Amino acid sequence: MSPAPDHSVNADRHMLRRQLIAQGRAAFTASQKRFRDDPRGAARQVRKQFIDYFGDLREQLKNPLHARQVGGGEGPGFRYENLLFESHPGWEVNATLYLPAKGSGPWPAVVVSVGHSGKQFESYQLPCQYFARAGLAALVFDPPGVAGEKQTGNDHFDDGVRCYLTGDTSSRYFVGDALRAMDYLASRPDIDTSHGFACTGVSGGGHTSVYAALLDDRVTAIAPSCCMAPQLSLVLERSYSSCPETLMIGRLQDGIDDSDLLCALAPRPLLLMAGSGDEVYRVEDSSALAESVRKFYTQSGSPQQFTYFEDESGHAYSLVQARLFVGWLRQCWQLAEHPTLPSIDGKDYELFLVEALQCRPNPAVNMRSLTQQRCANFSNRRSAPNQKQLQQLMGIRADAPPPAIEQGVSSRTWFHDWRDSRLLTDPGIIVPLTQVTLTSIVAF
Repeated sequence: MSPAPDHSVNADRHMLRRQLIAQGRAAFTASQKRFRDDPRGAARQVRKQFIDYFGDLREQLKNPLHARQVGGGEGPGFRYENLLFESHPGWEVNATLYLPAKGSGPWPAVVVSVGHSGKQFESYQLPCQYFARAGLAALVFDPPGVAGEKQTGNDHFDDGVRCYLTGDTSSRYFVGDALRAMDYLASRPDIDTSHGFACTGVSGGGHTSVYAALLDDRVTAIAPSCCMAPQLSLVLERSYSSCPETLMIGRLQDGIDDSDLLCALAPRPLLLMAGSGDEVYRVEDSSALAESVRKFYTQSGSPQQFTYFEDESGHAYSLVQARLFVGWLRQCWQLAEHPTLPSIDGKDYELFLVEALQCRPNPAVNMRSLTQQRCANFSNRRSAPNQKQLQQLMGIRADAPPPAIEQGVSSRTWFHDWRDSRLLTDPGIIVPLTQVTLTSIVAF
């Protein structure tokens, strides 16, 4: 026998959350079934859906790069250049390119996306120094907002959520920078593009690495760190407030999990890294997710293309991970085994002061200003929706049965009848009603 429905006030208070979780669980269950029934077809569909989330991004990234060097320096075994170039029109990417100290290249290239941080911090400076000392070119850049130079008008939540009003994902600004970073690197004679590009990063930078690979086949090796988790558990059940750039409009409705995105990368080489002490993404979640991805790569006939590594770290990109990445990339791209892999002793590395890496991008063009411009463009050609379009948008069917009503007990107060009722519009959704009926008029 089914348990009696909970009609308490608290039960009604949480009905929307219960409804969203139920809908999300149904969507993820349906997606899992598609992967069981037709793994390769499901992966192709996931990638197609994911690309659709970004709309006209490709058209927005055809402007000139306007690239220029604005600074630089050198360290033990490497040198660096501070750069500015455009991704979206007028939007300047502040990047630092780490290169080997000796020689003129061309060097294989790695795009290092920064997470919710800045490129001046340890999880970005030290790996990039390591990559350059190991014979690679590593281009790292700040994301919108957070602790880097692109804070004005680029708040992940306030300005990121605004993008929803234009039907966009704020991820278009994070991923757009990564795609244009490849365009910039491809324009340089000292960069070897014959292998394609590798993308890596920690936390939000790991997300950007995966997203860029899904949007661009020039990415031929992907190594996200400390960033992937089951979305049903993380977002819906545990109510973790993920940044908007990871939650494109329709993603939860489509039931696309992080494991699905990783599976859609097959058969390209994928190195998934996690930290056993990660304070944000639980290592047990990462391990379970890795097993599902490993199974898919095996079913797809490319088990050797997937690698999972658990580092004894927290939420960070360590030198241990950097060494593993370089060894893995050399194998993937069949690169020379020299120079010898550098030391991973932290005493052999030194962080530059933030001032040494500053590029001073123009703050006038940002996520907020670009979204406002898109809103103005849409408004100029907007036509009012009709009733049918509104019903479709709200999910209201023309043939839907009328809502059921649970009538409460009527009570008389002077010359009014009061009745509390419940309107049952959808399964699990209750609209409380209070009906007041005038029964008579009393004259004095």
